Amino acid sequence: MVKKNNRSSVIKTGGIMEELHSRICGEKAIEQVLTIQLEDDDDILKCLKKAMLENEIKEGRIIEVRGFWKKGVMNYFLKNQYKSRKTLGIEKITAGSGKFAKEGNEFTGDLHIVTKIGNQLLNGSLLEGKTARELEIKVKFCRFLEAKTQKTG
Repeated sequence: MVKKNNRSSVIKTGGIMEELHSRICGEKAIEQVLTIQLEDDDDILKCLKKAMLENEIKEGRIIEVRGFWKKGVMNYFLKNQYKSRKTLGIEKITAGSGKFAKEGNEFTGDLHIVTKIGNQLLNGSLLEGKTARELEIKVKFCRFLEAKTQKTG
């Protein structure tokens, strides 16, 4: 399904569905939120970077992550110890945040997720992972407007 109007647009590219919402913030920039909807077995970080590249986003803040993941690795702190763990089957991501910026032809940054294991919430950095069922990521960024050319004379 592809919807378009003045305030939002939805773009379907492969297994990724993207939705873009805009809001004017000052005269020189528009604050936008890109919603990326991943399908089962999509690589989370690759799809995030691909969507940012295709939408010409140079720097973005991840403001929300919701869905399920599998076949992944995350780093986290627990009781003053730095640990790394692999997913045990399908796990739910209840929140997420982070920041990515384009440096040359690559994006660098961190995607922090909160996942629930039994009764315990773990907050850490996603190193790799695939979508289980579906996953939604929202990226907030500013698109700077081109300066208007002024006529003289």
